[in-house]
Amino acid sequence: MKQLAFVIVGAVLLASAPAQAQAVASQNFVKQLHWARAGDLEAQMFVAKAFVEGRIVERDMQQAVGWYLRAAKRGNVEAQFQAAKILHAGADGVKRQPLAATKLYKAAAKRGHASAQNWLGYAYQHGHGVIKDYSTAADWYKNAADQGLADAQNNLALMHLVGHGVPQDHAKAAKLFQLAIEKNHSFAMNNLAGMYEVGWGVSRDPAKAKELYSTAALTGNTSAIENLKRLGEAVPLEAQTRAEQNKNRVNVTMNTASDPSAEAEILSRGDIITDVPSLEASDEEFEEWLSEQDSFDEEIPTADFDGTDPFGFLKKNWNKVDRQRKRRRQSPSESLR
Repeated sequence: MKQLAFVIVGAVLLASAPAQAQAVASQNFVKQLHWARAGDLEAQMFVAKAFVEGRIVERDMQQAVGWYLRAAKRGNVEAQFQAAKILHAGADGVKRQPLAATKLYKAAAKRGHASAQNWLGYAYQHGHGVIKDYSTAADWYKNAADQGLADAQNNLALMHLVGHGVPQDHAKAAKLFQLAIEKNHSFAMNNLAGMYEVGWGVSRDPAKAKELYSTAALTGNTSAIENLKRLGEAVPLEAQTRAEQNKNRVNVTMNTASDPSAEAEILSRGDIITDVPSLEASDEEFEEWLSEQDSFDEEIPTADFDGTDPFGFLKKNWNKVDRQRKRRRQSPSESLR
């Protein structure tokens, strides 16, 4: 615990405001930890979050996932989701376990947790802990998108853009991107800009495309910055600065090397093979599991930084695509309404 700083005011010894706040927070953590050990669910969530944030106690992802799992086994939906995020990619002291993560995502998703539904869709789309299944991925994305989650709206739009798990429908993709843009989703901005540039699902509008690229670039979106450069547009200094800042943030490090065929027989029966205790495990079993974990440095995944550029395959043959666009008549159904 950090030593408290004191200042003299008259003849009274008083703690400075920051030190007082730190002391109160530390005392509160001790109380919450006591209640968490006694089985209080809210206290377990508080302690888990404190270990993740590392502000009032030293950051410890092994302790964090342990407390989240304790709350998860008691049916706390948010705990199931938070534990799944950590186990999906691993963290300091926690091995990557996509099978266990998917089990937890599914538990929360079935109870309506929008972010869990989105991540479960991502797991099915890329084959993380389950057999790759575009149709199931699209279904879970839609569940989350219908709840207004911008990440899911963007992900479902990408599925419609290329026709993975759903019919290819550029107009529907454009509408979904627009819904995500209304929540300031930068990747949706970049994606819809590409659609305006080539006239997919919307009336071709180069000016609108550049406007959206520019707005996305100001958030530090590297794909949008590259698209502006490709079009010969000046990239604002603020955009470059933000992009550099984003490089220091947590990026997606998803492992796409899982072998679905090797797991097919097991997963088809609905079994999950993992060394994570079941949700019904006792506290002693969780303690034993935590003590056996090896150090494994990984970054926590976030859907916001997928980095996928759905128009990347066009860049090598952009002139050819533009010639095809000029020869193609756009049907009324493709227009964004």
